[in-house]
Amino acid sequence: MTLRTCMMLILPLVLTTIALAAPSDNQIVNGNFEDTGKGDVPTGWEKIVIGVAPTFRIDHDAHVGKSAACIDAPEQTRAYLSSSPIPVAPGEKLVGSAWVRVNDVQKGMGAVILIAQFSRADGSNASVAKVGVADVTKNGWQQIKGPIEVPEDVEQLRLRAGFSYTKGTCCWDDVEVHSEQPVVARVSLPGNRLSPAMEAIPVTVINRTGAKTPLHIALSLDDAPFAADVKLDGKHTQTVNVPVSIDKRGKAKLALNLHHKKDDKPFLTQSIALTIPPPIVLDPPSPTHWASQDGPPQIDGDVLLALKPKTSSGAKLIVNLLDESNKVRATWSTQKLGDGVNSYSIKPGALPQGKYSIEAVVQPAGGGGQPMRSTQDWFIIPRSKAKVTINEQGFCVADGKPVFPMGVFNSGDPEELAEAGFTVTHAYNATRVAAGVRPDDRKMLEYLDHTEKVGMKSLTMVPLEFAAHGEWDAFRRRIRMFRNHPAILAWDEEEGLARGDWKMETLVKVRQILKEEDPNHPFMVGDARDVIFRVKDRSNFFALDQLDMGMWWWYPLPLKKEKRIDALEGEEVSGLELTPPAFLTQAKTNKPIWVGVQSYKKENTRFPTPIEYRAQAYIAIAEGGKGLMWYGGYVTGGMFQAQNKTDAHWPEVKQLVTELKSLQDVFIGATETKPTLTPSDAPVSVALKRSPQRLVLIAANRGEKPVELTITSPAIKAGAVKVISEDRTVRAGAGQITDKFEPYGVHVYQLP
Repeated sequence: MTLRTCMMLILPLVLTTIALAAPSDNQIVNGNFEDTGKGDVPTGWEKIVIGVAPTFRIDHDAHVGKSAACIDAPEQTRAYLSSSPIPVAPGEKLVGSAWVRVNDVQKGMGAVILIAQFSRADGSNASVAKVGVADVTKNGWQQIKGPIEVPEDVEQLRLRAGFSYTKGTCCWDDVEVHSEQPVVARVSLPGNRLSPAMEAIPVTVINRTGAKTPLHIALSLDDAPFAADVKLDGKHTQTVNVPVSIDKRGKAKLALNLHHKKDDKPFLTQSIALTIPPPIVLDPPSPTHWASQDGPPQIDGDVLLALKPKTSSGAKLIVNLLDESNKVRATWSTQKLGDGVNSYSIKPGALPQGKYSIEAVVQPAGGGGQPMRSTQDWFIIPRSKAKVTINEQGFCVADGKPVFPMGVFNSGDPEELAEAGFTVTHAYNATRVAAGVRPDDRKMLEYLDHTEKVGMKSLTMVPLEFAAHGEWDAFRRRIRMFRNHPAILAWDEEEGLARGDWKMETLVKVRQILKEEDPNHPFMVGDARDVIFRVKDRSNFFALDQLDMGMWWWYPLPLKKEKRIDALEGEEVSGLELTPPAFLTQAKTNKPIWVGVQSYKKENTRFPTPIEYRAQAYIAIAEGGKGLMWYGGYVTGGMFQAQNKTDAHWPEVKQLVTELKSLQDVFIGATETKPTLTPSDAPVSVALKRSPQRLVLIAANRGEKPVELTITSPAIKAGAVKVISEDRTVRAGAGQITDKFEPYGVHVYQLP
């Protein structure tokens, strides 16, 4: 999806075929593992390990023949055998199968699985789909088999066989992939980018039977027809360049029909809906904002061109920096115009703070013709607008003001969030990147601009996939571009180590680059210090040397009597007590810890109730949490994905956040000596919080039973005490308050 904003695929690809012959032979190289090679995996196969490294070996207890391939995993892991790539066409249907034998694999813990992995030829735009899973209760060999449908914008398929979040032994044999059609084709547009600069569109024919028949390739771009004839050469893939002339912009339909040479009826039809990009697009500059304290600015950026050759020939590309009066303060130009990315760099010298704009202009050859333009806002700001520190109480300080962070993972409408009192936005889709693919920087800029406009701050994901694949130049570019955006509260990383996607050296490298490129924002690590199954000591949960703040998940609802421990699912539950998470209460660190609290419905369960939402929030705060992030909004099972937000109790969540926001001054204030309780073993979380204006006592019943409680502290003065968010007061004696708590009930007292 290169240049994703302009060239995004907007409709699903449709592929229909008329059979030429029987389905193809097995497309897997050495699928029977009889060529054992010289190592611990068969020839034509490779290891993929995402987590704890298992042992790979050749075994001679085969399903058929002499050899099978085995994986022995004493610890939970994700580890697979991966086949050699198979050329495929988007939309085509295949069938994958394998024989597997399992031993010592626990039922209900992950899966022994066969997976289809798709990507472009360079490995980018990767995705996976389940083909089938083994029944781990069965003895002996069993077959896994399932359909495979190729998604859009990919060129190859690999089959993975192995463990997904489980352990034991699995042995594999007779792995096969068969296509329903022996000859298919794909339009080979890199990133589905169709530019008027192109004078031919490549079509790749995949020939699985070695046929040498003549074919007619017909393309149509909306109503404009193009065609080419070709004789198949018998090779597995063959690329044919079909001459075209592209004379339109915007949405278009590109259709491919493949015919036998003398047959008017196509045996393959393919249709792609795409957008032909504008002639000139100015991407966000790097950085989007300049801090005046950093000295004379330097602006780097890209202009994306999509011009016909007759237009670009002899033309001039000019990039101007304009002040608010439209005076040119600096300029850059070139006559070497390329299709796609054209990079520029401007050093305008010292400039005052204020709003500027960057203008890209294509001036046709000879000065004639109408210039083409694209503009982008740019700012010089004081460093205070783009600097966040952490105070002694463990809270972020932005523009000189402490912030109590409250947000939603994959947030909804920023205006609605801000109105309710949320202080932090978060977005997966707007910040996500794909390995090997140019990121959609404009989408991220729009998200950050929107956050700033409503007065919120962003917990901003680092480009995780760039880090996971070692694409450090691309990683550094993304951080450098947005390092001074006033909306950023902190950079964020999630579960790279816990899931086994990263090694510790990856997190160390991320931390290093953040310090070099953006020392003015803290780094939040929502991650364990190792693969999650290895982290038994919750008091030593985080990689403390690599973070400024830590966060993990507390998603125990609905509570159940049986013990459940699944750290990736945020569960540390025994019985019906809403026990605060050990990563918070037992942490051996003074670094701030945020708590991910629950706002999603686990499979076949329910959303938290309003009482549970309120209890979770106050328990986390009373136990020392320095921020709350609800999981989640637009996520699987999240409260914004509910058919009706009322079912997810979104109105009550907003009401709760409004209440919490009204208490922000005490949450970010000093924590007084913890009061004592009678009965002393009552399952109640309690905290005294003081701001310059007031003293507040928080008490939250974690248990499923009501309790009458006496809270004792020298800070409690005799007299009437207001109970916040309740239409009542209680009488306090000297040093004591006695009150009743319903199951999971919370009382917040404003003390005199």
